[in-house]
Amino acid sequence: MSFSSTAVRVFALLVLFSFVICTSSALAGLYINEIYFDPPGSSGDTAFEYIELRGTPSMSLANTYLVFLENEDTPAHDGEAGQIDAIWDLGTYSMGSNGFLVGLQKGHSGSYFNPANFPAGTTALENTSGAGTFGWGGAASTIHFLDADNAGKIENSGFTAMLINKGAGVTPVLNMDLDVGNNGLDNPNGQAGWTIIDSIGVHGDIEGTPESVDGRLYAKVNFGGGPSTRIEPGASYVNTTYEDGSPLELEYVGRWGNSTGQTPADWVAINMTDKSFPGGLDPTPFDSAKNNFAVSADPTGSPIHYPPQAWHGNVQQALPTGQDISDTMGATNHGFSPATDGDYDDNGTVDSADIDILWHIIRGTATDPGSDDSADLNGDGVVNEDDLDTELASKLTAGPGRHYGDADLVGGVGPDDFTAWRIGGSGWAHGDFDGTGDVGPDDFTLWRTAPTTYPSDVGPRPGDALAAVPEPASWLLAALGVLGVCSSRWRR
Repeated sequence: MSFSSTAVRVFALLVLFSFVICTSSALAGLYINEIYFDPPGSSGDTAFEYIELRGTPSMSLANTYLVFLENEDTPAHDGEAGQIDAIWDLGTYSMGSNGFLVGLQKGHSGSYFNPANFPAGTTALENTSGAGTFGWGGAASTIHFLDADNAGKIENSGFTAMLINKGAGVTPVLNMDLDVGNNGLDNPNGQAGWTIIDSIGVHGDIEGTPESVDGRLYAKVNFGGGPSTRIEPGASYVNTTYEDGSPLELEYVGRWGNSTGQTPADWVAINMTDKSFPGGLDPTPFDSAKNNFAVSADPTGSPIHYPPQAWHGNVQQALPTGQDISDTMGATNHGFSPATDGDYDDNGTVDSADIDILWHIIRGTATDPGSDDSADLNGDGVVNEDDLDTELASKLTAGPGRHYGDADLVGGVGPDDFTAWRIGGSGWAHGDFDGTGDVGPDDFTLWRTAPTTYPSDVGPRPGDALAAVPEPASWLLAALGVLGVCSSRWRR
């Protein structure tokens, strides 16, 4: 049997196309979630650094590496910027069944760093190299984490962390230079055949001449204490400063909540502390038994909150002074991306419990938490029923376009929702669709009409009362009549 050259070329293209599709599918949903690279104290970065990845539960990390590119350069731009300073070979590991993987140094302590306390299903990788080693272990690392200085730690001065899949490309090695000439990546993928899955860039050092002056970063999103223009085309850079304008030394970067995007609003960059704050400012004082490293304060005592970009209306992505950061290993980070805005009980899911809390805020029986949990979901400066409309339209984890009367939030309004109203109880899930604290005729009207916007004004402005509802005998008959309608009309 023989094949024409055209057939051979077509077959080769199909094989290549299949490889690309499979590789892209395998890489979907994998993110750098946290990097704590400069813990407090002279020895903190040889025990308490940690790295967390978030992704598809149980996915293989074959051919996957986390590489750290040097950011330091000289005024003549003949420094080591773009060279691989550290490599974590993840190829033999898989994500945890809960979608998280955490890397820990040798020598850590405290309950927050104890894998036994991580959420079930977390893949926890601890360096346990022999006597005389510490941190990530250098050449002796038991979790395949190597650094060019054999120091067992991530450089405090900064880096670009790139999560890559090498595909058909070369295997990354220490000191490999991805930017010969220090003028930008020689290949937009790092190397031919590689895929950059996720990345984050940081200028951490602000002593003397800040790294932001001459250094270079290579991620899509970058942070640093001081202005910088030396980034990749189309990339973003956030100049992190204290409120007095002085540069902020960064020690931690992480994704905002469960964000997945590539904008500054998807990340948070923080100066951390192991100190407690007086006067009740600290919600959880530092405890060495936990090692609950937290958000530090700036020289004026104000909270540090980066990025400074508005993430919803005029609300900044702010984490308060003293907020624990190291308490989320193996779980969703603090803060909430726009996709999970409206999660008032902070459990990572926007559901009927959050609707109940929002109704309490709108009706004045609870206080608007502000900041990342603002009740002003539509950003118009007031909190009223329009924000509940927004919650139903676009914020729920179950999906968009939900109606008043949809007790189970599965979409549409039908007999199961009527049953929830008929049995009654407390909250949206039990038929209290108007947030008054009880279940009655007005809630039945909302179930019967299933509007997407609340039919009266609740809040700072006067509004019309909810449409009149028939007397109990009448609306019960109406309910029975509705229940007799053909099933095709149950779901709107």
